[in-house]
Amino acid sequence: MSEKSHSAFENLVRRCSHCSLRHLCLPAGVQRDELSQLEQRVMKSAPVEPGRFLFHAGEESRSVYVVRFGSFKSLHVSASGEEQIVGVHLPGEVFGLDGIATQKHALDAVALEKSGVCSISFDQIDAIMKELPNLQHQIMSMMSRELGEQQSHQVLMGRRSAVERVAMFLLRYSERLELRGFVGESFALALSRQDLANYLGLKIETVSRTFGKLRDQKLIEVDRRLIVILDFDGLRNAAGLEDDEAACF
Repeated sequence: MSEKSHSAFENLVRRCSHCSLRHLCLPAGVQRDELSQLEQRVMKSAPVEPGRFLFHAGEESRSVYVVRFGSFKSLHVSASGEEQIVGVHLPGEVFGLDGIATQKHALDAVALEKSGVCSISFDQIDAIMKELPNLQHQIMSMMSRELGEQQSHQVLMGRRSAVERVAMFLLRYSERLELRGFVGESFALALSRQDLANYLGLKIETVSRTFGKLRDQKLIEVDRRLIVILDFDGLRNAAGLEDDEAACF
């Protein structure tokens, strides 16, 4: 391999180091030319400003998206206009699978901050699976992770107290950041208090009081959106996690 091509490959590896699409290539042992084919099929969006839509419910669904930087929320809007946030997507996470079955998006996707995505069309995914069969397992794993995240949120929204919901959310948020190479002990929440309350099915006043309780117990520090987790074990206890659950969390 020439010095130039080797440098290009290394740059690609670095670009993918915090991206869920890395599971399509880097651990799979594909050849460099295969990796190049994959890179050619991935599209990068222009930045999406805070509050702007990446796509709307009812629009044609053509692609799977991966957050390149920033973050997005997925939300459902009822017939009466009431919004319910059902997903929060952080750097390196996949979203947009809601339209696979019907080929239309069932949810809106809105940027929480200045954000960008990589996208790969369903047609391209089909072609990759045919041309690069070694990637089939990685593609299915990538999609299953988003479904697993949705199930985790359903568990979070179960019969749990406000303290348990907030504590479990913070633990899961921290874990998701760490899995992608970011700092999990101290982070700025992408969600506003209002959005967090919506996501957790609580009132904004309840969320604020709950943060105060966790702070008074010296489990966290809070400075607006900045969260510092001081005591992970204590936060797990506050979340109501049993020992076996905490070990898997």
